[in-house]
Amino acid sequence: ILPECDAETAQRILDDIRVRFAALRFRHEGQEFAVTLSAGIACSALQQAASGDELLIAADEALYVAKHGG
Repeated sequence: ILPECDAETAQRILDDIRVRFAALRFRHEGQEFAVTLSAGIACSALQQAASGDELLIAADEALYVAKHGG
């Protein structure tokens, strides 16, 4: 949740988080690996009069679009 943040700024912030997270390397039982992150954005300013539940649904749908888009 990014209060008082427009969709464009949220996209930039999440893209920065995504890139930094992908650069991390993890080790488990002698194996090194990396993981990626997908995120969905729903903006209350764009979802006119949306309730919290509606925004959550919109963010979830955006997350699945991001996951399927690679």
